[in-house]
Amino acid sequence: MSREDFYNSTATVQRYTRVSDGHSGSDKTWSNLATGIKCCIQPRSGKELVMHDKTTEVISHKMYCETRDIKARDRIVDQNSVTYKILAVRNIDLLDEFITLDLQEEN
Repeated sequence: MSREDFYNSTATVQRYTRVSDGHSGSDKTWSNLATGIKCCIQPRSGKELVMHDKTTEVISHKMYCETRDIKARDRIVDQNSVTYKILAVRNIDLLDEFITLDLQEEN
């Protein structure tokens, strides 16, 4: 089985920039850095937290893809429009061919 056979999804990497709001402040705007990235996103764990008298689910995922210029400050949007915060980027084979991302689903 090749690595291409392992990828079962596509995703978009988004990076934010600050844009002037016209009143000496700025707004955060997300723009697409890369689209159609072949990947595999798998759920890893989930837990419930109570914050401000509200129960919130926290679900972690792992994403596998070819090496890209992806930073922890970016975010991932999968083919089903689910958005993930990137917690860590790892170059697991140390050959700059394959990376894993630790993700947390954003609600």
